[in-house]
Amino acid sequence: MTLLLALFLAGPAQAASLDNLEIGGPWGTPTATGASAVWWNPAGLAASSGTRVMIEGAPLIGKVTYDRTDPYGYSGTDVYKSFGVVPFVGAATDFGVHGLGVGASVLVPDARGGQVVDEIPSMDQYAQDDPVPPTASFGRYHLRQAKVQAMYAMLGAAYEIQDRVAIGAGAALVLSSWTTRVDQEILSSLDAQIENQTGGDSGYTNDQVQDPHYATTAQFGNLTATGFTFNVGVRVKVIPDKLAVGISYVNGVKLDHKGDVVLHFNCPPESDALGRFAAQATGICYTKVNAAAEVAYKLPARLSASVLVKPIPAMDVTLLGGWVGWSAFDNYDITISDVAARNPDADHPDNLAAAVEKSSPLARANQDTYWGGFDVKGRVNPYLVLGGRLLFDHSAIPDKAVSPNNYDANDLMLTGLVAVDPTPYLEIGASLTQHILEKRMITDSGFGVNVEADGPKNDPRWFYPDANGTYTGSITRIGVQARLKFGPKDKAGDPDEVEL
Repeated sequence: MTLLLALFLAGPAQAASLDNLEIGGPWGTPTATGASAVWWNPAGLAASSGTRVMIEGAPLIGKVTYDRTDPYGYSGTDVYKSFGVVPFVGAATDFGVHGLGVGASVLVPDARGGQVVDEIPSMDQYAQDDPVPPTASFGRYHLRQAKVQAMYAMLGAAYEIQDRVAIGAGAALVLSSWTTRVDQEILSSLDAQIENQTGGDSGYTNDQVQDPHYATTAQFGNLTATGFTFNVGVRVKVIPDKLAVGISYVNGVKLDHKGDVVLHFNCPPESDALGRFAAQATGICYTKVNAAAEVAYKLPARLSASVLVKPIPAMDVTLLGGWVGWSAFDNYDITISDVAARNPDADHPDNLAAAVEKSSPLARANQDTYWGGFDVKGRVNPYLVLGGRLLFDHSAIPDKAVSPNNYDANDLMLTGLVAVDPTPYLEIGASLTQHILEKRMITDSGFGVNVEADGPKNDPRWFYPDANGTYTGSITRIGVQARLKFGPKDKAGDPDEVEL
């Protein structure tokens, strides 16, 4: 319990994937009866006996390369890297009561993050005589650095009827955090301000949109949110000792993150008299603005299932897959507020608040998706278990919405497992997973900013410089597991994973 509490309070380091299908490592499936069943299918808690404990630390090494193509001269290559250790801690027990199962776990099913390797200074440090365009951070209008994750603290309970059909349910406290650093263009705002004040065309052109002198670097601090959700599941022993089926549902959860943001503004060059006057009147020239920030979105519901076949007592073959309702995650709804109160010494606090405070969406445009694969484990002798897993996870993000901070790709996951049993009650395992991510070439990005009088104005949720280019990536996961079991062996007739 001390270790569980420590991990719960410390939280995981940033991960490199949108969706974590490896809760419990190679031991996690919708027919699992160990501690990972709290997440995968709470019904599995009642399908075994005794007390089961699992602890896993899983270093993730992620890398995304973005080769940007841009018609205005802002083409180049960004490399984003990420490293973190994603924890799983769980326990399950029957308290000595036949047919009962109760469990608790801490896990991270949703996480992504990374930082550009070659980052330019924040925009307020970009001097008037610096060259345009910059020579690095080409995707900075979508991502400089990010760390977004949701940690679940879960409780589950189940009961098995006549040693055949188990029914379970669970509840989760969701602790989510959202941190990012990104550039935002201000040319479109100056364009609208000038045209409203003068009634004429500002004269701005689209090749000026990404000029660093018309930009701000936004640092969103550790925004946090709390939510609650639940899961339910059924597990059936179709043929005792041979075949079991499990199916489970995890409900989605709405998260409303609140915290701070700091905006670092540059200033239009002196050659742009109208733009510079408008920026100075607003009070943003070379200014650091403090504000409150709010970011809201919804994590998806999930439906998972697996079929566990035991061709011989020492081998498990599991077919598993699922549906994820990512379409619920359509936007980041972003609000910036409380500017005047937090910047009382600004030259024009009211003008500053009017210009900076806003509520705006950022398109995520996720689509419902699916995943599936198979898993094989075998006990070679009383001291050794070997296993392997192959999963395919289909991308949830369409081409038009791909960007450095909204990257996803079809993912083939190859996993190998080695576990040894030094005592009858303890198993130590190590697994290695390589994610093979499909290359994505984007030529029709839905993002775009138009300031020219004869062009269309973009939908606000897509009002960001385009994200065309080629995206490649990789994720390597190294899992180290310790599994303990105390009390009776598995119930007779339970076609379970290769257990202690």
